[in-house]
Amino acid sequence: MRIAFITFEYPPRLFGGAGVYAENIVTNLAKLGHEIEVYVPTTDGPSVAEHPMPGVEINRLSISREWFLGLMGFCAKVTRRLERAKGQARVDVVHINSMAFFGLRDRVNGLNYVSTGHHLSGETARKANLRLVDRLQDFNGENGFLVPWAERYGVRFTDRYIAVSMETKLSLRSLYGVSDQQVDVVWNGVDVRGAPIGPQDREELRTSLGLPSEPIFLFVGRIDDPRKDLLSIIRAIAKLPMGTKAHLVVVGSGNTTKAEQLAKDLGEEERVIFRGRVSPEELWKTYLVADTVICASKQEGFGLTILEGLCSGCKVISTEVGVVKEIKDRLEAIVPVSSPEALAEAMARTTKHPSKSRYVEVKLPYDLSWERSVHQTVSAYEKVIEERRNRDDST
Repeated sequence: MRIAFITFEYPPRLFGGAGVYAENIVTNLAKLGHEIEVYVPTTDGPSVAEHPMPGVEINRLSISREWFLGLMGFCAKVTRRLERAKGQARVDVVHINSMAFFGLRDRVNGLNYVSTGHHLSGETARKANLRLVDRLQDFNGENGFLVPWAERYGVRFTDRYIAVSMETKLSLRSLYGVSDQQVDVVWNGVDVRGAPIGPQDREELRTSLGLPSEPIFLFVGRIDDPRKDLLSIIRAIAKLPMGTKAHLVVVGSGNTTKAEQLAKDLGEEERVIFRGRVSPEELWKTYLVADTVICASKQEGFGLTILEGLCSGCKVISTEVGVVKEIKDRLEAIVPVSSPEALAEAMARTTKHPSKSRYVEVKLPYDLSWERSVHQTVSAYEKVIEERRNRDDST
């Protein structure tokens, strides 16, 4: 199968989960023998097609540095090129790694389009409950007006949808009236590259990382993203029962000023350890020494760190976001959003019953793998091709 994969993030520029998704879906499609043309925007000028692996071409198309206009121009440019292609240059499926998209297409003789929904901008804007002035100030952002508009357009543009969680599927239905029959729920996978192979001595890992021997709560994510709500976790640490020996390890990029100041104001600066952004190797070692992973997010399309924690043998405490409803039986606790009190109560329970032995290991169940994810994605491609074939036969 020939696939055009349109994405706004791709290595070496990865900013979030959508970029991780793009890299792993393309890599695993190529392993199955499919041919993939990747289209990704760049402000550094266009580049000829790169061939990082057999069966994959990467086309970096230059866009304006004006973010929104640049992305809309990129979308239109790519679809124009793909729709006009004939013969051997024609692809079987166009996979868009977003719902926010703009382009012109031939619905009768044109291509088959599949779009992946991570977290929906329309849902973000709705849950934020912002004032008009706030949305105007973020006019080009997802809390403004242009990105939700592009998302609404992109939903109508698409033939079939992939949702990374049931929550995203329900948002497609409630926000845009998408039929359940047109949506495939396909979980993301866990990329275990960089994870140590086989059982590891947990105490030796702690020593190599310079982390304390007391129970460790772990936060992984962008530190200054209010949707991740690290501040609620820091407040929860301060509410743990007197004498509780535990530390919060914070891993991720972003400005730490507000979080560090809060920890200091609460007298918890010694118990909150900021590690910054780390390599995949160090991240997996940190998961292995941690006791509990905390996700306090207000919104997630999926929640990859939750699965990474499970694969590392950690207990997981999370708010009810992303994939959580579908795997709630695997979690230690589910807590309300923005509730340091409930979070502290759940955290305190985990310190009383430590679960990890001295020897720990990263284990990847098939249902949490990218191999499973890509097979289900190919199934979605086959459905949209079959739907087109049935429409053509009926006319």
